[in-house]
Amino acid sequence: MSKVKRGRPDVLYDGSSGDPTVISFDPGGVTGWAVSSVHPLAVRDSKYKIMENITHFACGQFMGSEFDQVDQMIDLVKRWPGAAKVTEQFILLQNNTSESLLSPVRINAALRYGLGRKNRVMNQTAALAKTTMTDARLDDIGYLEQTRGKPHARDATRHNFTFWRRVKMNRALCREVFPSLVR
Repeated sequence: MSKVKRGRPDVLYDGSSGDPTVISFDPGGVTGWAVSSVHPLAVRDSKYKIMENITHFACGQFMGSEFDQVDQMIDLVKRWPGAAKVTEQFILLQNNTSESLLSPVRINAALRYGLGRKNRVMNQTAALAKTTMTDARLDDIGYLEQTRGKPHARDATRHNFTFWRRVKMNRALCREVFPSLVR
C-alpha cells in the first residue's frame, strides 16, 4: 500500500478542509482519550491504509470528579470542530453496587448533554475495540509504547483506531461522520 503525502497535522478538520479527525473516550473513574487525524485519501481510497496515513495522534487521561472530566472532554471536542466522536458503550457485566460502577454511564450522559443534539457521539463496545486492537496489534503499528502506564488512554486509542477501521469499511458510517468525504 502507498502512503499519501502528508499535509499539515495542525490544521483542524471542519468538514470541508484539512484532515478528518476522530476523538475517542474510555470514560470512568479515570477517562482515557485519544485524537487522531488521517489524510482524507486514506479514508476514501482502498489503496491507502489508515494506519500508514495518520497525520496527527495524541492521547492521555482525564482525572478528577466526573464533572471535571466531562468539562475536559467537552473542551477537547471544541478544539476539534467537525471531528467524529466515539465513546465506549457501557454494558453491565457484573452484579455490583459500587458507586463508581456507573461512572461511565453518568459521564457519557453528561458528555452528550453538554455537547448538545447536533454533536452526535457514537457508541462502540469494549469487546469490539479489544479484539480489533489488541496489545500485539498496537505494538506492531507503534502505538503501544505511547500508552504505556496509561491504561485508559490505551483503551481510548483502541476505540479510536477501531472506529477508523469501521469508517473505512462502512460507507454509510463514513457518510454520517464525514459527509464531505463520500462521493
